[in-house]
Amino acid sequence: MEQPPKFEEPGKEDWVWVIQCGLYRMKQSRCIWNITMNEKMLSWGFNRLSCESCVYYRKADTGTVVCAVHVNDFLSIASNKDENERFKNQMHKAWTISDLGNVRFIVGIAVNWDRPNRTVMLSQTALIDKIIAQFGQQNAAPSSLPMDPGLKLRCTNYKNMSKNEIDKIKKLPYRSLIGCLLYLSIGTCPDITYSIQQLSQYLDCYSYAHWNTAICVVHYLSGTQQLKLHLGGTTKSPY
Repeated sequence: MEQPPKFEEPGKEDWVWVIQCGLYRMKQSRCIWNITMNEKMLSWGFNRLSCESCVYYRKADTGTVVCAVHVNDFLSIASNKDENERFKNQMHKAWTISDLGNVRFIVGIAVNWDRPNRTVMLSQTALIDKIIAQFGQQNAAPSSLPMDPGLKLRCTNYKNMSKNEIDKIKKLPYRSLIGCLLYLSIGTCPDITYSIQQLSQYLDCYSYAHWNTAICVVHYLSGTQQLKLHLGGTTKSPY
């Protein structure tokens, strides 16, 4: 480490600063924040799930709180409003936070509440629109299936191809598209999971056949993007 060019301190050119805390966007900052946040949550009486380290829960005489954390985004639910407010007040005292109220959008997933019917709906319409635009499929006709059931994909043998053909294939944003579709499949679109599982096997040996199959999944999403995952129903839960 050294001082930036033209910003050297006269007489102290070989001096460097010791960082006393995590700086935003440094690779160590996320780890430091996670350690700090975890220590604070444990001091408030929360327990961390061993099977899911981003989920905390606290059981007390006053009520129960469950909190899910994504980097510095918190989503909490409690057995009563006062218990949730107590948790938010503890966070206010420790950090500067923004209380956005009832969840509507988190980690790219839209959340819609239908309290009369006791239903929660999850969707990723905005991300699907972004994928359609990013990969130039705005005018494509929707597909009824994400993938041809009889399609058999195979590894591409680049040894039998010319350098010009290989260069054209490598310019296809195949990995980027599969990454976007993978997030959708584990988020709110389980109906494309099998297709993405098949396509993700060829990230280092793909061809136009794989690319066109992935684009077919985008066409399918364009026709089903208004579908939502539903949780709950009209029957009141006994719990």
